[in-house]
Amino acid sequence: MDVIVIGGGIAGLATAVGLARAGRAVTVLERRERIEELGAGVILWPNALRALGELGLREQVHGVAELEAVGGFRRPDGTWLNRLDGRRFSAAHGEVAAIHRGDLIDLLHEAAVEAGAEIRCGQAVAAVEPDPGGGAIVVMEDGRRVSAELVIGADGLRSAVREAAFPAAGAPRSTGLTAWRWVVDAAASGLPAPLVPSVTIGAGTELGVVPLPGGRAYCYFSSVRRPDGATPGPELGREWHDPVPALVAAGEAGGMLCHELWDLPPMPSFVHPELPVALVGDAAHAMTPHLGQGAAQGLEDAAALARLVKTTGDARELLGAYDRERGDRARAVQRASRQAMGALTITHPALVAVRDTLIRLLPGVVVERAMARWVRTG
Repeated sequence: MDVIVIGGGIAGLATAVGLARAGRAVTVLERRERIEELGAGVILWPNALRALGELGLREQVHGVAELEAVGGFRRPDGTWLNRLDGRRFSAAHGEVAAIHRGDLIDLLHEAAVEAGAEIRCGQAVAAVEPDPGGGAIVVMEDGRRVSAELVIGADGLRSAVREAAFPAAGAPRSTGLTAWRWVVDAAASGLPAPLVPSVTIGAGTELGVVPLPGGRAYCYFSSVRRPDGATPGPELGREWHDPVPALVAAGEAGGMLCHELWDLPPMPSFVHPELPVALVGDAAHAMTPHLGQGAAQGLEDAAALARLVKTTGDARELLGAYDRERGDRARAVQRASRQAMGALTITHPALVAVRDTLIRLLPGVVVERAMARWVRTG
């Protein structure tokens, strides 16, 4: 079975690793001129690490990822609303790690090439069509046509594969949130090391700190668009508890990535009803980042395909099994992520006070159990 994977991000490269290691001929078509990821971090929850383990990459990840002591929630004045016991969480549910996205992409890229996958950059896809001889034909924007027995769309939120092959799928929808992301070097910025993982939540605002290897930290700030159309930025953090002002200053000096947050309405199926075409990662189930499960769900997709392809040589049978295994779970995580967004982006002062009180009164073990619901894969 020869496979074309469209998209060279986390989900696409992980899928290429799994299928190539299973002995399939895999070609990755990436729109950009090179495989790379701009500076930001990603939390690898236990389910993400298990998926990487299924792909044979657990040890490589441990070589570049910082094992994270799960932190907690704070108010802008520094008050801890809830602190989570990282050792207890890891003992009960599995390790948690944090990694720079660029390091994860490099690791997956190298593993895909070593497994025999061919990576072609500068390949913009326009459409996917049926192949009269069986399989599917990928039509490039320059008119070239490439056929394969199986096509996997891993081309992100604004997927060309989804648009071409799944026209009934809902369009990306705005969350009303804007996010800023940056990476800081703690020592160079005069920050205490190690930084404590935490999420500070205000009225429609959120700032997270995720320690990374090498004394670095991944920071993100998100805020809700106000009724007047304005969106507060990270400068709000200058008045928050330490070390937030220094983190914001370091980000302003070193540069921040800024973008709106979007997700997808849940799709009823990630598999085309007639063609041997399936979607993985954000192309299938883009979700808000409020459970930290976006990358993890793409890795679960890749691990499922890698496992299932060993049981059949028939593309349609493979995709049916993939859809049954992944559909309900990924859709549930999508919905839960949007629900979590609603709780963390409240703006009315009275409701913010109620939310903060509820978080403060909840025993840490209850919060951990709620988080653990989404990191289980068995």
